[in-house]
Amino acid sequence: MNLIVCGTGSSGNCMLIENNNKYVMLDCGVYFDKVLREIGFKGTDIDFCLLGHLHADHSRAIIDVNKYFIPIYSSSHAKEKYSFINICPIGEEPVKRIGEYGFKSFELQHDEYNIGFVLKHFPTNRIITYISDTSYIKSIPVGTSILIIECNYNNDLLHVPEMEERFVRVKSTHMSMERLVSYLDKIDLSKLTNIVVVHLSDTNSNENLIVETLEQKTGVHVSAARNGMIINLDEVPF
Repeated sequence: MNLIVCGTGSSGNCMLIENNNKYVMLDCGVYFDKVLREIGFKGTDIDFCLLGHLHADHSRAIIDVNKYFIPIYSSSHAKEKYSFINICPIGEEPVKRIGEYGFKSFELQHDEYNIGFVLKHFPTNRIITYISDTSYIKSIPVGTSILIIECNYNNDLLHVPEMEERFVRVKSTHMSMERLVSYLDKIDLSKLTNIVVVHLSDTNSNENLIVETLEQKTGVHVSAARNGMIINLDEVPF
């Protein structure tokens, strides 16, 4: 199982979980032709797309994804705003099996209604949790194997007075390393094998410190996503 990073960060967010040449999209915030190039233009190999919220850096390709008849699962809020697109609202009750997966959603804390996802991959019995664009997390998933989660900034890098207004928004809508560490104290880590941190700020995050801190905290393999990466999500990632 691999994670293909088509885009991460404020310019666009979209990742593909790949297993046996079949794909699940996590958000669709990059142009769809870029996604198609990553998978050899085989759009029919994408089973479905999970869309957290409608900010352009997460939903830019929503119309093209719909044109390829790829099922889009998102919140009822997204369904209301894009009523002309075939969006399937998803709640906290698990969805019945679709391909090799079942999944459900939970609410996040952003300035646009936003949800995270828990997916179960039935052939391997592994649970994948995907969280992006949130200041904190109320939900406590159990048994997560692969945690794909935003770590946007380090607190000590947000001290530029002329950018104070922007930083107030960042702190209220995105996840810091310090909040992520606190969250890891609360969740079940017994099955955790991989953490992938996403949506790192180019200017306000210290990638090396984030990876080192999370590895020391959890004892599992930690990757920092960058555009174009393919990250091995196997239990022994090498």
